[in-house]
Amino acid sequence: LNQVSRLLDSDLEIETVLERLLHELVRLFACDRVVLVYPADPDVDELSIPFQASAPGQPPIRTRFPMVAAARAAFRDALAAARPLVFGPQSPLVVTCQMGDDPSREVRSLVMFTVRPRVGKPWALELQQVGYARAWTDEEVRLFHELGSRVTDALSNMLLHRQLR
Repeated sequence: LNQVSRLLDSDLEIETVLERLLHELVRLFACDRVVLVYPADPDVDELSIPFQASAPGQPPIRTRFPMVAAARAAFRDALAAARPLVFGPQSPLVVTCQMGDDPSREVRSLVMFTVRPRVGKPWALELQQVGYARAWTDEEVRLFHELGSRVTDALSNMLLHRQLR
């Protein structure tokens, strides 16, 4: 947490802060990938992933995906939820998400937090597990919720700064 706080309080460009923050989340949660998805809007036809970080050995994923029915439902649920949504073995929510052409890169479990910056549409911050169907602990979900709130502030600052340019 101290490393995350130092990153968010640094004088670095906000894009650099977000990139480093996602790498820190990969390390902190020992997950395969962390992504920021835009927009977290079930009514769009395409999603983009402007920021992502992967664990060593995990290749980066495409940055654009067509919206599919399962993602629409997930975003509807996430937008209505006050806490992160957990998709995986301990949850009734099932992941149906392949992040490329290789079936071995299929996301097996994830935690999704809706990031609601002060400007623009909502985003989704996701912890993704590819190698196995991970059971996320309550403590991990609580920590992710807290960190997601900090990401919301950082993203809001980045978007406001872009608007002012």
